[in-house]
Amino acid sequence: MMLDIICSLFVTNDFELMTSNENILFFKCIKKDKIRYFSVVRFDVLPNAKEINNVVLSNRPEEIRLDPASSKNTDVLVLFNIGSLHLINEHEGQIFEIEEDPLYFKKHVLYYTDDDVSLLVNKSLEETLINKVEFNQYKKDASITSIYSIIARIYIKLPFLKIPYNPHEYIPLEKRALDRIENKGLIELFGKVESSSKLDSINIEDIVKGLVKHEMENI
Repeated sequence: MMLDIICSLFVTNDFELMTSNENILFFKCIKKDKIRYFSVVRFDVLPNAKEINNVVLSNRPEEIRLDPASSKNTDVLVLFNIGSLHLINEHEGQIFEIEEDPLYFKKHVLYYTDDDVSLLVNKSLEETLINKVEFNQYKKDASITSIYSIIARIYIKLPFLKIPYNPHEYIPLEKRALDRIENKGLIELFGKVESSSKLDSINIEDIVKGLVKHEMENI
């Protein structure tokens, strides 16, 4: 089921399915004359990086095998049913080694459970990502099973997915910073610093003393 869910994400993001069998899929995407390949491999027992490389190499479609640049533009998504999220500590080291392995392909490990798969059925990933209620529940404890947790992991491991956002809720960082300054009553203070910085001769000690005095008066 997870393989089907991931496959649909590739297809809806301009990837073409090249070949598939029960446990491994190959996709390609052509944009601006650049080809990108992606292999998705499912494992119930997490192998090491060498074994993953061998599986992908031995199952490559002819088009990829004949492309001399394929090792540079091929990513591999490893799907690993971990059984329980409580077991992640036992696999973190191995996952790190796989993803840091420099040979052949860039590898991404997506671990999940059967409960994660059940949560994804008939769910919109994009709508869930911008759901504040789901996000706040996820923030309380990211280690427990939740729809937001598995979707966040999927987006992290698939670099071509774009994180949705509501433009009406987007506040530029500069405006947020100015709002916080204003809320703390620091506009006048920053104005004094800016004016002082334009003087030819600046006594830093006097400026610091003035800032401290200003802050003390507003406590």
